[in-house]
Amino acid sequence: MRISTTLSCVALAGLVAAIAPLLRSQDTAPVPPTSDANAPAEAANDPSSPVQQHAALGRFEGDWTVKAKLFLEPGKPPQEAKGKSEFKMLFGGRYLREKYESSFMGSEFEGLGLIGFDKVRRTYVANWVDTMSTGFALSDGTLSADGNTFEFRGTMNDPATGAAVAFRWTKVWKDADNFVFSAFESRGGQAEALTMEFAYKRKPEAKKK
Repeated sequence: MRISTTLSCVALAGLVAAIAPLLRSQDTAPVPPTSDANAPAEAANDPSSPVQQHAALGRFEGDWTVKAKLFLEPGKPPQEAKGKSEFKMLFGGRYLREKYESSFMGSEFEGLGLIGFDKVRRTYVANWVDTMSTGFALSDGTLSADGNTFEFRGTMNDPATGAAVAFRWTKVWKDADNFVFSAFESRGGQAEALTMEFAYKRKPEAKKK
């Protein structure tokens, strides 16, 4: 059932057979200020220490309202829904967690996502689980040169048929308080199709904090 797979690929919330190459631009992302000139080099050599790629994830921290569009059938208008999301950095800035909640067609939906940067593999990694399936959506990702676009690619299984589905997720910053999550799917070798578009807006009270 397409709606089941679509909701399973949500998001903030992210989100192929070929793993996306890590863009060299990740190495040029802004480095948080530090009083220790040797700290960046030491962090780079320590596999447990966060680096600038992790700092880029901190931009998402906060509470958000979400306006969702779900493209369930080609050529037809999307179904719309509203939701809310909370992003929080965990374990000293090593991982970004998203908690997502919404109501769609009379049913409550919850999702939980984790994004991190694997220093050993030199790639962003995302994991997503939700109430529409019992599977895990795993993907590898990149960050654009300007630091405004995350892109993740992976594969998952359709809960209804078991068939493999290739997906691509993007998170694109529009400004400091707005970003758009888009999800694309490719089934059976067909052309990639947009399945979801979520507009995230930072809550005013979260902005004040």
